[in-house]
Amino acid sequence: MSLWNSTCLLPTNASINVEGLYNEYYFDTGCSDTTTDQLLESTFTFATTKNVLTTDQEIYLNVSFRTKYDGINERKQLNLVVVLDVSGSMSEHFSSPSTNGLESIKNQDLSSLTKIDVAKQVVKQLINNLKSNEQFGLVLFNSSANLLQPLRKVTGLNMNELYEYVDQIRADGGTNMECGMKMAVQMFSDMLSEYEIIGDEHHLNHILFLTDAQPNLGGGKESLIDSAVQASKLNIFVTYVGVGLDFNSELVYQLTKTRGSNYYSVHSNEQFRKVLNDDFNYIINPIAFDIMVLIESEKYEIEKVYGIPKTGMTNEYFTFASFSPSSLDNESIRGCILVKLKEKIISNLNPSSMLKLTTKFDDIDDKRHQSTIEVDLNERLSRILSSTDDTDLVVLSTDDENKYENTGIRKAILLAQYVSFITNVLTNIQQETNTFYDDLGKPSKRTTSQHSDDGNQAKLKISKIMKHDLIQFRKHFLREIDAIGDKNLEHELDILDKFRYAEEI
Repeated sequence: MSLWNSTCLLPTNASINVEGLYNEYYFDTGCSDTTTDQLLESTFTFATTKNVLTTDQEIYLNVSFRTKYDGINERKQLNLVVVLDVSGSMSEHFSSPSTNGLESIKNQDLSSLTKIDVAKQVVKQLINNLKSNEQFGLVLFNSSANLLQPLRKVTGLNMNELYEYVDQIRADGGTNMECGMKMAVQMFSDMLSEYEIIGDEHHLNHILFLTDAQPNLGGGKESLIDSAVQASKLNIFVTYVGVGLDFNSELVYQLTKTRGSNYYSVHSNEQFRKVLNDDFNYIINPIAFDIMVLIESEKYEIEKVYGIPKTGMTNEYFTFASFSPSSLDNESIRGCILVKLKEKIISNLNPSSMLKLTTKFDDIDDKRHQSTIEVDLNERLSRILSSTDDTDLVVLSTDDENKYENTGIRKAILLAQYVSFITNVLTNIQQETNTFYDDLGKPSKRTTSQHSDDGNQAKLKISKIMKHDLIQFRKHFLREIDAIGDKNLEHELDILDKFRYAEEI
């Protein structure tokens, strides 16, 4: 997850989240058989670990979902409307050389392309990848909406002319996300009325919403959510792709509560192209809806859930709106859900250690499904703690305080801890550094916050305690990279290293 923005300023806390990070990684499910014949099948693994900073002993449950559509890079006949943000903030770069006093960070391979440049390239590639019998429409929005391409069959499109129109797009003006969504929904509504084409087992109606999610005009969040709900009622699914560092994930969390909606955040040109090319058929094809996972136990309850939008959660269950298939990497799938458990405060001195995990969901035809898994958690945890080899499970720890059933849950725990720690570091630096870092969401501040009033470069500052924790957590992260064996985690290590150059006060 590339956290640095176009001028190497600090990201906003709202742009950092576990779910977005989990979607960038593959996780071992703990199953020897990577395939299933089920529409949706849940599996889970356990871990007990000592928190590197708090020293608390913690228990985690990693919930993974498999489907018979994993690894099948296909889609139904698609009716696609792309809604493209062309506001002024999209003219900024994904990244450029550092100018904020982090002089020790050198030799960075950074692109000069702006967000809108990359978005235009990706849109043209999407058009090129559509099948002849599929339909395409394109809506542009800034302070108002503009219909660049009505929803039409690909066979009827003048491709050269359309590509020229896309090349001529320029980013300018305010951001009214609501008007772009309303125009897209209306296009589908007109089509559904005229042709009576609905989302079913043969057709897929989808809005691809590309934005940096920084609205400053329009009716506000509630009005935008109303439009998303209207789309859901028409069986139109929506994928929000957050572009760049300043992407407001808190807003999109609210939008993805609607049926058939999901989101991905991209912080680099390469990520943008991968999500909308390599993974496109997966992310636009939700196969399960209104998912609820119920965890029943006399001894344990849910303390926290990582990896899903902030929807309904109690100490016994959590819910999320939609689930889509995943591409495969050997035996691993993209994304996971990590549940932190805690012991209940109860009067029963000898509670049962049985844990029952029940998954309920609707399919595309609104048929409700249910499956249940039961396990003796004490027995499973005891097996982990007493294991000395990896015959039945992967035990990578060197002490009895940290045991994991497989590398998937170990990676999930590490990334959840990483996001929590980075958020704390950002808060500390924003408090200790006398610059404009609290105003990063305001475009007018981005260019001036690199420098102090006298023209010197601003120096990031961090408290002594936080700097100590940073060093300790970095050592822990290095050990975990070696144990897990995923070199992609080094991208997150690069972010930790950037903060090492902050001035200790």
